[in-house]
Amino acid sequence: MKNLFLFVISFFVFGTTISQRSNNSDQANSPNLNFISPNTQISPINREIRNSGGACNIGNEVDPGWSAGSFSENYLLGVKFTLSNLGTLNSINMIGNGSGSNIQMAVYDDNAGVPNDLVISSGVTTVGTGVVTLPVTPTQLMPGDYWIMAIYQSFGNHSNVDQSISGNVVYYTSLVFGNPIPTNASGFSSYLNQDFLYFLDITCILGVNDALENMVSVYPNPVTDWLLLDMPMDVKITNSTLYDISGKNTGMKLIGKSINTSSLEKGIYLLTIETTMGSLNKKIIKN
Repeated sequence: MKNLFLFVISFFVFGTTISQRSNNSDQANSPNLNFISPNTQISPINREIRNSGGACNIGNEVDPGWSAGSFSENYLLGVKFTLSNLGTLNSINMIGNGSGSNIQMAVYDDNAGVPNDLVISSGVTTVGTGVVTLPVTPTQLMPGDYWIMAIYQSFGNHSNVDQSISGNVVYYTSLVFGNPIPTNASGFSSYLNQDFLYFLDITCILGVNDALENMVSVYPNPVTDWLLLDMPMDVKITNSTLYDISGKNTGMKLIGKSINTSSLEKGIYLLTIETTMGSLNKKIIKN
């Protein structure tokens, strides 16, 4: 973890003095990302996706009554959420407390539980009260884990924070506001036990039929050349598309019940299959 200087900062939020949180082995080296009043009573909250918008949205869209948090300036930080379906990302969002600070947000894909490559970043806006939306160029997202991150230009109570969640990982890096968002998160540091009011607005592309998903299998997976499909005789394929990790259509389709992947680069792909019984997605690993 990068060596970071910790400062004791005292300030007032709604008349309540906020002080540095207790020295915890996981949080002592974090960059004063959040403080909470020692007098604040927090009820335990199980981590879940609080979803009030589109069917494929991921993240915390509703504030369940979390405590006021305060974020340091010049740190990009965020948490992970899981996308179940193929979808199109429309915007990155947060629920703000009207601090007026400038904010920029970003999305990273995941590699074995840590943020990996930058998927997309937003422009800059100010933190208002309620949902703050930062539009992005529409981008296809494959099912999987994604890290939603934000950086603020000034220190303050920008959003509420879950301080009671156990084991949830936050990744962060020091970054001067206005500098380019890192294209890879390999050097990011982490600490535990916080969750943020960040979410992605995502439009579903395909519905997934759970029963059909269980009836269809692909093998071998990982694959080096020919990928084969096993499915019931009465299910007919009407269309198929193979997407790469960025959501780009590779132009390859199933021929019958097989596809030759030998020309593809190593990586993760998504095979979407439309059939007479519905649609399904299969994650493919190319070796």
